[in-house]
Order: sequence, then structure tokens, then C-alpha cells
Amino acid sequence: GDLGIRQLVLSNNVRVNMKQTDFEENSILITVRLGTGKLGQLQNQTGLDGFSATVINAGGLGQHSVDELSRIFAGRNVGVEFSVADDAFQLTGGTTPEDLGLQLQLMVAQLSDPGNREEAVRQFQQAIPGIVASQRFSLDGAVNQVQAWLTGGDGRFAVPTEEQLLSFEASDAKDWIQPQLADSYLEVSIVGDFDPENTVSLILETFGALPVRADSPVIANSPAIVLPEAPVNRSFTYESEIPRAAAIVPWESIPLTEDTINEVRRLNVLAGILKNRLKEEIREELGLSYAPSAGSSPSESFGYGVITGSSDCTPEDVETISLLILEIAKSLSEEGASQDEMVRALEPFQVNLNTTLRSNSYWLFTVMQDSQTEPYELDWARGRDAVYESMTLDEINELAKKYLVPENALRVTLLPVVITTRRLRR
Repeated sequence: GDLGIRQLVLSNNVRVNMKQTDFEENSILITVRLGTGKLGQLQNQTGLDGFSATVINAGGLGQHSVDELSRIFAGRNVGVEFSVADDAFQLTGGTTPEDLGLQLQLMVAQLSDPGNREEAVRQFQQAIPGIVASQRFSLDGAVNQVQAWLTGGDGRFAVPTEEQLLSFEASDAKDWIQPQLADSYLEVSIVGDFDPENTVSLILETFGALPVRADSPVIANSPAIVLPEAPVNRSFTYESEIPRAAAIVPWESIPLTEDTINEVRRLNVLAGILKNRLKEEIREELGLSYAPSAGSSPSESFGYGVITGSSDCTPEDVETISLLILEIAKSLSEEGASQDEMVRALEPFQVNLNTTLRSNSYWLFTVMQDSQTEPYELDWARGRDAVYESMTLDEINELAKKYLVPENALRVTLLPVVITTRRLRR
């Protein structure tokens, strides 16, 4: 079609999306998506997604450990990474035209014969002290607490305790993921420098030889995420002697759906305007050392979205900056932005629109990877540039008025606390 994407449905129900490009010589990217991902994780299984990814990636295949595989594939461009995405399990890899057949074989072996080795569980357990320490002693750990709070205490987004992490066994990952690896609906997408006819025969020999798979995706019966009731002001702490703090203000917006895509695009530009204002005003008021930011994060899978303004700062400034973010957003909602501000905020998008069209990873991860499950995403790609070109200032200001109001704000401060341990004199 007009996007240069070829779509196939194999006799075993495997879906295939292919786009041949000349953007990067000798480079091919592949992703395989199947099953329910994090949407199908039970709320009482906090941390199971991270555990499962580690066990599958470090577990090799039934026939070969990871070390054996790296010896077998020495000098070849093959590899596969398993991850738990919001709405699917994903295998991703990159290769060259020469090694494409081998890469496809490895991906199919990862589906048919995952290793589930005890050594992978031990590797995960060795990493637990580091995971727990970073949750407890770093600003990023505190940001995870904020995410857990924002998602209304949903166990899938909670911060796992050391006990929870230590309790996982290889069978937990296996029971959750293996049945889905075996027969769930599967979509494989390939983009890059390949020969189309040769690639079709390689796919038929590998993915085409799998047992028959489900004909449609299972829709996970996932609990809705409910954000905390706004307005609210919360403080989170982490243990550290380093005086790093942060002010974060999310405002509830909208999820990404077939119907909201164009509003989501306008929210990107609104967030760009907010970011530019925060940079100017916070730097003018409080000096150049802070790096304020803003962004729009609509979830496509969990039914919510937020626009967030934030800045790092010292603990002394955190309250001032938090109120300043609130104030800057409020004046944007009441008075709107200027045409000049909109033009400035649009600039990075326009540069990005041009570069992404010649990027394999844009085509693979943004356009193609779900394009038979959600065919409307192809229309998103077709209409994208025109939407950014035809946006009006009124549309953007309308959204500012709707969302960036103080009564919609979930204000959060992150602060370091020093825990001192006194030694008792005997």
C-alpha cells in the first residue's frame, strides 16, 4: 500500500508485517508481539513482570544455556530480548540480511523452548539487593513510588518489596507466560534492508512452521486505573545525604485511543509550550542550575493519561518550585499561549516528523508492530504530519483551559531524608 507495508496471514494464523527500507544498510529490526503483557498480570503479583523478563532472558533455551548460545552464535549478528510491554509480551532483535534466517530460528526457539533455568532465578536473586537499594536510596526510586501512588495503588505498578522479589520461583514465570508463548495470537513485524521474496520463505520455514495459533488477541480482563482525586498535595521521601529533590505536578488528561489521537497530538504541543515556559520562568527566578521539563503521557492500555510539569531542585526550593509550576500552568490555562509560543513548541515536532520517516525503529515500533491487531494505527501514520501542520492556537488554548487548572493538579514533592544511626555506648 501507500506506506510500503506488506501484510500476510499465514495458514497457522501468524500475522506478518514487512517493510523493506534503505535507511540503514545491512540492518534489519524484528519484533514479535503475543499474549496479554502487563494487562494480564494479577494485581497481587507485584514485580512478576520484571522477574519473568529476567528469567526468560537469562534462561537461554531448553537445549542451550545463554553461555552456550553465545558460543554457538559467536561472530553472527543475532540476539533476542524478551520484555513485558503494557499490552503484549515482546521479543525484539536486530540482525543482518546474511543472518536473518538464523535470527528467525532463534526467535522461534525462544517461543517454543524457553529455558526456565534455575541459574536465571539465581541471577535475579543476586540483583535483588541492588533493586531494593535503588528503590530506597535514589531519587528514581522515589519516582517509582509516585507512579505507584498515581496508579491508585494498582499492584502491577506498585514497588515490590524484598520479600515479594525473593518469593518468586521459575515456575511463577513459566505458569504465567509459557501457555501464551505456545499458542496466543502472534504478530511478527520486520523492517529494514532485506530481500522480500527470500524473507517470506524464511518466515514460512520458521514462524510458518509453528503450531496453529489463536486467530484473535485475548482481551485481558484488566482492572481500570483510577488516579487519585485532585487537587492533592503529597510528599514522598527517599534516604540520602545528597540534597537532591524534585517537584512534580501531573494533571489528569486523556488516554490514547482511536478517537483521541488528534487531541493527544495537540497535548504534545501544549506540553511543549508548558516546558518552554517552565524553563524560562524557573531559570529566571531561581537560576540556571535547574532543568525543568514537561510532557504528555497518555496510556494506550490502561485508560488514563497525564500531562506533567517537573523540575529537579534543592530541598529548600522544592515548595517554591512546586507552586511556581502550578502558577505557570494556571496562567497558561487562563490567558492561553501566543502564536509565537506555539510555533516554537512545534519546531522540534516538525524536525522529528521528517527524521522519523527515515527511521526503521519509528516504522517498526510506532506504525507496524500492532498493525493487524489495530489497523487504525496505519491511518495514524498516514494522517500524522497533516494534523501537526493544521493545528490552531485556539485548539491548543482550549486544552490548556480544560486540563491545566489548579483543581486538576496532583502535586507531588520528592525529598531526601537523612537517616542517622546512633551507636549506643556500652
